[in-house]
Amino acid sequence: MKRLNNRGFAISTLLYGLMIMSLLIVFALISNLGTNRQTSSSFVDKIEDELNRLSAANTEGVYVGGEVDSNGREYIAPSGGWYKIELWGASGGSGGSRGAYTSGTMYLEENEHIYFYVGQQGGNENSFNSGSSGGGATDVRLINGEWDNEESLLSRVMVAGGGGASGDGGSLVGYGTDAGTQSTGVFGRATSTTAGGGGYYGATGDGGGSSFIMGYAGVRVRDSVGVTQDTNKGFSIHKGDYDPVTGDKILEPYSAVIYNGFIVEGVNSGDGAFRIVKVSDNGKDNPPRDNSNTKLSQVKYIRDCVVSDGDETNMAYWLEIQAIQGGNNLARASGVQVTSSGGTLNNGNSIIDGIADQSSSMASMSGTGEKCVTVVLPSAQDLDEVAVWHRYGSSNYTIDHNLAVSTDGSNWRYIRNKSTDRNTDGQQNEIETSDGIRYNSFQYDVLGEIPDGNYYIFSADSNNQVLTAKDEHSSIIVNMQTFTGSDEQVWRVYKSGTKYRIENTKHQKVMNAPGSTVGTLVTLTDNSDSNVTQTFSISTLQNGYYTITSNSGRRLGYTSSEAELAMQNTNQNKMQRWKFVLASY
Repeated sequence: MKRLNNRGFAISTLLYGLMIMSLLIVFALISNLGTNRQTSSSFVDKIEDELNRLSAANTEGVYVGGEVDSNGREYIAPSGGWYKIELWGASGGSGGSRGAYTSGTMYLEENEHIYFYVGQQGGNENSFNSGSSGGGATDVRLINGEWDNEESLLSRVMVAGGGGASGDGGSLVGYGTDAGTQSTGVFGRATSTTAGGGGYYGATGDGGGSSFIMGYAGVRVRDSVGVTQDTNKGFSIHKGDYDPVTGDKILEPYSAVIYNGFIVEGVNSGDGAFRIVKVSDNGKDNPPRDNSNTKLSQVKYIRDCVVSDGDETNMAYWLEIQAIQGGNNLARASGVQVTSSGGTLNNGNSIIDGIADQSSSMASMSGTGEKCVTVVLPSAQDLDEVAVWHRYGSSNYTIDHNLAVSTDGSNWRYIRNKSTDRNTDGQQNEIETSDGIRYNSFQYDVLGEIPDGNYYIFSADSNNQVLTAKDEHSSIIVNMQTFTGSDEQVWRVYKSGTKYRIENTKHQKVMNAPGSTVGTLVTLTDNSDSNVTQTFSISTLQNGYYTITSNSGRRLGYTSSEAELAMQNTNQNKMQRWKFVLASY
């Protein structure tokens, strides 16, 4: 018992000592709080706000207004990985033009903070994220604050341009009167006295705003000094830490690269919206689907050829060629050269000046036959994206365009070839927009078979309409609708023997083309492995587009905007050509 009593005494002494030390620490803290009450209170309030936001992270939403949107919707990454971000710009009011759509994948570490600013539909005197009566842009930032705060605007990494009264939100350039570009308009807002759309640069007239994706070929980042010809820059980001004295957020250096970027012009009506979803646990140096296509590995030479411009026989034009690696344009590096064949190249250096949003300075070449320019990098590099701009506008296209890359300048790998449709319409490429013609390592090889996957299916006749499963109550029809990114527009394409089945992911029914009568509508039915009318041949045209042919040999096509998909006689009509864009990872 004596040993037990001694041990009990020792334990009691230790406990009393710890209690006295705790009281001393509490008194010291109270004294410190009393002398720094304002700073400490501010710090505690900020921590409380942080915890409240963490418990209600925003993963999707539309414009609400008030306190909800005033300083951005905060998202705090719950874990490290790759996140797909989608943005829809707002339209320019009742009857106004539509906002743009942007998407891409971005790496976030656990507890990193980003902020969504959602555009308000036009019609108000000062629409949110526009500043005019046009539609507001929707964007994501690394630093929050009031929507028009300069520091916050400079931290934007993705923007979907808003529509104005007379023009849609666009890609690098908006549409309509005095639309925003990558370098002209008003940075981060439209002119307050107009009905222009907001954007990376907003309109100074009634046109739409421009869109932006960090590291996307053709964009021009702005820093604290002004606009540049660069596609990327350094940033700062908040990772949840605060200054223990001031309570201010601690910002850390951050490299923002968004991969597999995608822009669709003029698609959204109403208020803006956003969505973010984690798509991969891969590490920062391993973005999902990277090198799915290996043709851009070890590229030193990029050769772009056309026979002529669609509007001017025996003339060819080039605005810009870019080679993107890790969000940076290597075609602007020191030592890059431009060579040509097929004629005399005028103003060739403008092809690599980093300016794709202004057409005042273009390269040109005249002559009969094929005309080519080649961008020669200082050394062979693994590229993420190659992009080309010729001329863009309402009727600009090229004849017999082809694009190839090489390591040694002798052995060429075509990444886009002349169309196998050889009549007049077949030789024409799609009408070019400010988005240019793009090819990246995250997509499939367009010269080969379509790999199994989920796709949006675009028409060569429209840059913003896709095949859609539309519920008509008594039946589900397949027709062309303006792109929204909804499940009704996502199609699972997969091999069935030597052919393909095409299944709508929302309704989980497959396309069916019964019989062989021209004009018969394509329907959606339950899948039956023995039903051959549910199988289709999908054949590449070598130029980024494909044809879809029924089991009876009829091409699938349509006749006008929002028309239903039907079986047609085989021709080279652009309404029978389809581009498959990956919709999910």
